[in-house]
Amino acid sequence: MIYRIILGLIGILAQTYLYYFSKQDQFITICVPFFIGFLFYLYVVVESIESTNNLYFWIKIGFLIRIIGLFSFPNLSDDIYRYWWDGHLLTMGLNPFEYTPSELMAHVYLPFDKEQLSIIFPFLNSPNYYSVYPPFAQFTFSLGALIAGKNVFLFSFALKFILICVDGGIIYFLSRLLRILSLPAFMVICYFMHPLVMTEINGNVHLESFVVLFTLMAVYFVLKLEYLKSGVTLGFAVMTKLVPMLLVPLFLQWKHIKSNILFLIGLGAICLSFIPFLFTFYHHLMSSIKLFFVQFEFNSSFYSLIEHYFISLKAYEWQKLTSLILMVCFIMGTLVILIRHFILFRSQDFNINAAWILIFMYLICSSTVHPWYLIPLLALGMFSYPMTSIVWSILSVLSYIKFDQTFFDQYSTLKWIEYLIALSIFMCELIYNNRNKKGAMTIAP
Repeated sequence: MIYRIILGLIGILAQTYLYYFSKQDQFITICVPFFIGFLFYLYVVVESIESTNNLYFWIKIGFLIRIIGLFSFPNLSDDIYRYWWDGHLLTMGLNPFEYTPSELMAHVYLPFDKEQLSIIFPFLNSPNYYSVYPPFAQFTFSLGALIAGKNVFLFSFALKFILICVDGGIIYFLSRLLRILSLPAFMVICYFMHPLVMTEINGNVHLESFVVLFTLMAVYFVLKLEYLKSGVTLGFAVMTKLVPMLLVPLFLQWKHIKSNILFLIGLGAICLSFIPFLFTFYHHLMSSIKLFFVQFEFNSSFYSLIEHYFISLKAYEWQKLTSLILMVCFIMGTLVILIRHFILFRSQDFNINAAWILIFMYLICSSTVHPWYLIPLLALGMFSYPMTSIVWSILSVLSYIKFDQTFFDQYSTLKWIEYLIALSIFMCELIYNNRNKKGAMTIAP
């Protein structure tokens, strides 16, 4: 009992340190407490395997750790300031997709509180780019701005409180789906107590937990044959982050036209409900996404390899060439998965393995893979490829070394260690699933 308490305190202290004292440009302050937290995480998972009572106990501890982090301010990302900016624009009646922050600050006669925005503006990391956050995310920001007013710390607190509530919903739907699939209940802990989830969601206020919740709800409702609700919830996931759009074809049922229509009506209704923003959102978002995939690079895998090759050849517009090649590869890979799903298996069910692999391929082909981008993959990994999901999510924290000038020279080395281990484990799990005929694992009514 004493041993358990001591380990629990060590885990809580490690996560508390990450919340309050870690600094983006000091890799040691991130790496050491994070991997201590990972050891605590392994202990918690093992305990949860042994007893359901232990599982409930650690869920309570998980919420306690999140409550402790409520009073911290994001220290590993400055995205919070863009959230605050976009949220304030909506409260002022302005479309956050219509102008870049720089363009907006240059306007003299627009009816907005320029004094308030001028306070936020110096903290923005991309003032010359349009917002990349879809409409539902924007409404979340506006809710936080309405609560917090001009206090950015209160704004952070409000969003964190909302995200803790979202975590409660994730636990509920994740548990239900695990029970339906006859998978062990401790997989809830594998997601909920993961140090990356607590650090990036509850510490640095990223909205991937909304994506996780809405995607799990969409899968749950399609299982219950409630196709309209499934489309609605997936629509909310897409309107939070665009990545879940990749999963839309997998929700379509083979030869079930009526169910497909209901699903698409639900999906379309949510997307069209944001129609006041859609034109400027699509037009300006596309320009920002283009810049994001062509000009930015962080913790990429194949993008870095191809980029390095073109640079060595002194190829003209090598960034565009690299992005084009990976886009073609991703599209071809997606087509292979969909053909396998619909034609070879003639599946009438949601293919959980295919969903995981689609997101996995997207991340592998991306030019930018921030650690929190892996959280939806981790959530789906509780049903498919769990080892790859857990290990890659842990190793992704190594990417923070790029911000520390002391260790910057080791960035490439650690990045390739991260990807070699993650890809090796994936290949092992893929072979295992195929041998055990789990390659077409579906959720059936």
